[in-house]
Amino acid sequence: MKTCCSTLFFVWLASTSPPVMATDHATELRPATKAKVTLEKIHSSGWPGEKVAREVFRSNNAAVQECYRRALVKAPKLSGKVSVSAWILSTGKVYRSTYTKDESTIAEDASVVKCLMGAVATWKFPAGGTKIGRVRYLMGLSRR
Repeated sequence: MKTCCSTLFFVWLASTSPPVMATDHATELRPATKAKVTLEKIHSSGWPGEKVAREVFRSNNAAVQECYRRALVKAPKLSGKVSVSAWILSTGKVYRSTYTKDESTIAEDASVVKCLMGAVATWKFPAGGTKIGRVRYLMGLSRR
């Protein structure tokens, strides 16, 4: 009998509650086409080379785009340039990613910068270097 009454109570509660509007999450439903991240410049000091570094960027572009899309939800007018460096072990694993101030126009503490550094830290480069390599990516962030 308790199950019956509990069920009836929840049915009554659901029928008397006001409808939930999705307006609180409307900003999260913006079209994904608003974010565009381009590779403005690339610099590789020795290994792995600019060609390989460009291929790695292209293969990880979805994660980069997602960082910018998330940032646009909080700051719809956000645009500019972000320079991120990847320090790569000879195994191809990124062991550190850093923000480079020299050509960046977006502040280091911006959530998009932190997200981009986190994304770059997960990238995998082909193994083969004899020492630590460094690649600097200058990314342009713009709304379409």
